[in-house]
Amino acid sequence: MIIWGMMIAGLIDNCFEWMCKRRFHHGQNQSIWNVRRNYKSWKSYMLTAWSNGYWNFEPTRFIKMTPQGEWVELWQAQDAWLIKTIAEELKRLLGKGLSKHCYHITGGHKLLLRNIMAWIKLKGDDRVLFVYKTDVRSYYQSIQHHILLHQLGKQGIERTLWNLIWCYLNRLVDIEANLVQVRQGVPKGCSLSPVLSALYLLPLDQLMQYRMHKIGGAKGEIFYGRFQDDWIILTTTRWALKRAIREQHEILTELKLQLRPEKTFIGYATKGFDFLGYHIQQNVIGSAEIRAQKLTDQRSRDTASGVTIGLSKATLERFQKKRTRLYEQKASPDRLEAYTNRFEI
Repeated sequence: MIIWGMMIAGLIDNCFEWMCKRRFHHGQNQSIWNVRRNYKSWKSYMLTAWSNGYWNFEPTRFIKMTPQGEWVELWQAQDAWLIKTIAEELKRLLGKGLSKHCYHITGGHKLLLRNIMAWIKLKGDDRVLFVYKTDVRSYYQSIQHHILLHQLGKQGIERTLWNLIWCYLNRLVDIEANLVQVRQGVPKGCSLSPVLSALYLLPLDQLMQYRMHKIGGAKGEIFYGRFQDDWIILTTTRWALKRAIREQHEILTELKLQLRPEKTFIGYATKGFDFLGYHIQQNVIGSAEIRAQKLTDQRSRDTASGVTIGLSKATLERFQKKRTRLYEQKASPDRLEAYTNRFEI
């Protein structure tokens, strides 16, 4: 118990430093400065909360974060501090319980894109591959609290941490000076939400992982990867893709989630598809043609290898607008180069 208390105390300190860096630009009347002035008192309150399994979260308020009109919930500084601590501890406890195919936890979207390219190159030299990609409509807002809490219980999460997460989920939101009790969904822009979203779709990850080993055995005739609520399935046969889609819909029905038809693609990988802001297309070329292209034009190496990838049309438009804006703001060459490098795979 003493060792556990020391671990939590150290985690609280680390998360306090994280919060200070994230909110150093906040105004003088914001809650971060009160927390920094009374650091020892707030740390003592948090240690008590970890022991009792209860924390009185202040109502959140919506703020506009992007020019596209996306809104996120802003927490008070002490609440954001505790939520970050919960997220890090929950990530540690879940450990290998989360799927390795959930890439926003285990590597990031660029690793997922690289793995997609590698799999297409490996399996698509002489045959057309089948692809299915989709995402969930309003995923964060659609997460059911009772299902999520049941999943946490099945993972063996201790009761005090489970209670703190319950307090976090059943929060109050300040909407035009009216306090509304939230009964469904998790907030955007919060450090704990990505961990909970990874856990909520764990049944889908487990099913696809089973299929990856079951169909084709060690040959790996199916590929699956997920980033948040976007996932992709690649197969070498049509019937394997149909079966995976059918079983996927059964799980989504149990989780009470709906897909977005406008973001769903089913078809041949040779037609090309957009995924995570990039356009990916398989290229099936005979071996003789591959050797000829390699000899005549070194620039065709990516095409001859079986797959091409580049920015999707929408991503390219946003990239050009943002880069033009940075140039107009007289950004340094290093900053422009750093922004450009963000889009390299």
